[in-house]
Amino acid sequence: ALLANQAKCPFRAFATHRLHATPPLTVTDGPDLSERGQVIHQIMELLWQRLGNQRNLLTLTHEALQQEIKDVINLALKPLLNAPKHGFPPLVQEVELSRLHHMVNACLEWEKQRPPFEIEVLEKNFMIQLAGIDFRVRIDRLDSVAGKKWVIDYKSSLPLNKPWNEERPEAPQLLLYTLLDSNINTLLFLQLKAGHIICSGLSEDNLSIRGINPIKKDEQWSIRQGEWHQQLTELATEFRDGYCPPRPSRAGICQQCDFPDLCRIGRNLSP
Repeated sequence: ALLANQAKCPFRAFATHRLHATPPLTVTDGPDLSERGQVIHQIMELLWQRLGNQRNLLTLTHEALQQEIKDVINLALKPLLNAPKHGFPPLVQEVELSRLHHMVNACLEWEKQRPPFEIEVLEKNFMIQLAGIDFRVRIDRLDSVAGKKWVIDYKSSLPLNKPWNEERPEAPQLLLYTLLDSNINTLLFLQLKAGHIICSGLSEDNLSIRGINPIKKDEQWSIRQGEWHQQLTELATEFRDGYCPPRPSRAGICQQCDFPDLCRIGRNLSP
């Protein structure tokens, strides 16, 4: 998040990670967006802990798979259902259960069409240092595919721009993950929505999967990794050195910011 905010607007990174400013609280019926994201991650973690690989997914009967999905959804939602701060009335619960069930089914149908894979890492923390700053990163999922590794990041919506094509990556997590293991040769954002799965990725290989593009013929994966390392190090260096002007990368960043009164960009402050 620090690197993402520094890329979007240095002052936003300063306000969030140095001043520890927080946005105002919101009221929702049932889980908010953050909690829904946590539930999705928990569901996929529990499900793949049970399945382990594509082979086991393909051998399950339809009825057995639906029962597995139902079980992990109930397990993931249980803490929220029991939390006293949530209203979460029965109608909202019913809608949420149905939404999650359709989402997981759509995701697994996509997984069945992929090349064979084994789950290697699920929701695991790693440490990496850039510009003297220790970053704790948490990988959603790392798959072993034909001797190489795919890193997968679950999203409720895809980044506006593809980070591997940006000079200042606004969604740098996948690029950061590639620095952890030289065998990672495929980066994949997987958008999870009810009944509709979209992937966006980049690979060293030419894969027959819609949404995953290969690098150019004249490019080398190791060189691209070196470029990403340099870009992320430069962002970390800016933050370390206190570079924090209100300089959004695009107009839309200000519209999504929680700190306009703190930043006051564009305001006439003359007497």
